[in-house]
Amino acid sequence: MRTMYSRFDYIDTARDTGERFAALVRGVAEPDVRLANTPGWTVVDCLGHVAAAPARYLDLIDGAGTWPHRPGDLPDFNAKQIANMST
Repeated sequence: MRTMYSRFDYIDTARDTGERFAALVRGVAEPDVRLANTPGWTVVDCLGHVAAAPARYLDLIDGAGTWPHRPGDLPDFNAKQIANMST
């Protein structure tokens, strides 16, 4: 039998995960350190990418925003998204 979840379960899980991710990032001594498994990215870049994702998906639902058409364009797309984030 499949377990049913309410939207509140998803909201609670998203909040908990966000809080855990934020605590992880706050605990990093050197936020400009490069990530071993993501060449060219720093902890700050990763945080920017994760922070920008919800707005990008909302844009996608609304048929707005721009998206890369090829997987090879994704690194440049992510870099531009991160560079254009407000601080």
